[in-house]
Amino acid sequence: MNICYIISGDLWGGAEEQSFSLIKDISASSEHDIHVITFNHGLLSEKLSLLDIPVYTVDESRNSALMIFLKILYFFKKKSFDVVHVHGFKENFLGGIAARVLNTKVILRTFHGRGLLSSPSVDFIEKFNCFFLTHKIITVSQELQTYLISRGVSDKKIKVIRNGIDLDRITGDIKNNSIRASLSIASNSLLLGVVGRLVRVKGHNYLFYCLKKMLDSGYHVTLLVLGDGSLEEEYKKLIQQIGISDYVRFLGFVENSLHYIASFDLLVMPSLNEGIPMSLLEAMAMGVPVIASRVGGIPEVIEDESTGILVEPKNVEELYQACARLASDERLRKKIASNAMKHIRTKYSSVKSAQNTLQLYFRS
Repeated sequence: MNICYIISGDLWGGAEEQSFSLIKDISASSEHDIHVITFNHGLLSEKLSLLDIPVYTVDESRNSALMIFLKILYFFKKKSFDVVHVHGFKENFLGGIAARVLNTKVILRTFHGRGLLSSPSVDFIEKFNCFFLTHKIITVSQELQTYLISRGVSDKKIKVIRNGIDLDRITGDIKNNSIRASLSIASNSLLLGVVGRLVRVKGHNYLFYCLKKMLDSGYHVTLLVLGDGSLEEEYKKLIQQIGISDYVRFLGFVENSLHYIASFDLLVMPSLNEGIPMSLLEAMAMGVPVIASRVGGIPEVIEDESTGILVEPKNVEELYQACARLASDERLRKKIASNAMKHIRTKYSSVKSAQNTLQLYFRS
């Protein structure tokens, strides 16, 4: 089977990590000829190239939308793909039109999540994408499927294939205290972590106010912030204003975050919206207790009080109560960690996700 994937590749977030994992697992079979189109040079292109997977980058900073479309069309003509699998709004629009022009047998789109910002023009193009430029749509959660159905997309067109993780990377000996020691974090300090881009939808500000309440209540706590983004300076000013800057470490973008996540006593995810975050799955698979917002696909992964703690988004008091409770109850932390590890390792393998995706290619 001749397959082409299209993804922006400008960032290294959950969608890029999941796409990389999918492409890697499917390329492991010599039965398939795989190519990838990206719109930006970045970490995704570099990682794929190291696996000898052909990557064709059409730089969106140097090409107009029309030129990108024409280059994709020319590339498709040369390769005659059986399947075009797109990840993203503009990728769907430009790649979908090119695939339709050439009567590509199967056009798929994966929805990794949905943003909070929209406009009438974006909504119109997304409906056009869903109705006319895809044969099948993959959503990473039941919540996303329900959302698309509410927008008029037929349920027969949508298949839920949940994100999976590379369990071979999650080894038992990854858990160590080297991160804590390297950052000179006291052994008696509870180590909280948050992973994600520094953008509004990730809800970092609610966690900062939660941390303030914990410190005021006498807890010994340090927060590690993994990720970069447009709000970094705003957040640094905020933590200074509320007096917690000595207890927060901004570590920026970390390519291999597993060792950091493994060092956390708690992973906190105060997001306003999510699909199924990779850092959530990774933390649970490594036995790190998670407190997360009850949004998007997260409640499909976490069973409240069993495999994690769910809180309402934007609710600092509820977030504080959950963090304080787990900080004070080591036995509960261990119970949740153990349950979560078993749950993820049983149901969220990237290999299984890739197999389900391949089956969809053949059935579409």
